[in-house]
Amino acid sequence: MLIMVFKQAYSQRWSEEKVNKWYTQNNWIVGTNFSSSSAINQLEMWQTETFDLETLDRELKWSADLDFNMHGVFLHNLVWQQNSEAYLKRIGFMIF
Repeated sequence: MLIMVFKQAYSQRWSEEKVNKWYTQNNWIVGTNFSSSSAINQLEMWQTETFDLETLDRELKWSADLDFNMHGVFLHNLVWQQNSEAYLKRIGFMIF
């Protein structure tokens, strides 16, 4: 289900006019590649046993307080292979 939402959201290309309008109504995109302090790598950040929503929420709030509005995160295929449905649920809170 979540994959269908992603496909629908990204399948419709915006017109140049819509892109320019969006940019005039929003701040500059400022961000980083993000990994939480409770994870040693991208596997630990997303695995069921080590997923730490409390730390993620706290650190992303700190980031927002510093006016960051975008983060790149690494989504590892090994976590997907372990349990794809649970993985999508864990990453879902960060996307929207």
